[in-house]
Amino acid sequence: MTAKRMPPAGRTKTRSLHAQKLPAVGQLVYLHCLNEDAAKYDVQVHPRSYHHYPKGDPKWNFVPTGFVAAFDNVSHLWYNCLYDSKKNNQDTYSQSL
Repeated sequence: MTAKRMPPAGRTKTRSLHAQKLPAVGQLVYLHCLNEDAAKYDVQVHPRSYHHYPKGDPKWNFVPTGFVAAFDNVSHLWYNCLYDSKKNNQDTYSQSL
């Protein structure tokens, strides 16, 4: 059994604020997403579930490469993310996690 290493007295372990905002390695991220019903725009989503709609739908048919619907586990909202608005949004995932 190994003892847990503790910081010296008077010091506490801290993590960089920048590091806390970054996703874990290999975690999928969609940028510039929106949810019009909740009036949330330009949101970064780390989806629990997502689906690519390559031809859009009646409301989103103006997007030539479709969009990704992504469920954000933190806000519990679905967001629409333009499939080709940013390079990070161009991964072709179409399954639930």
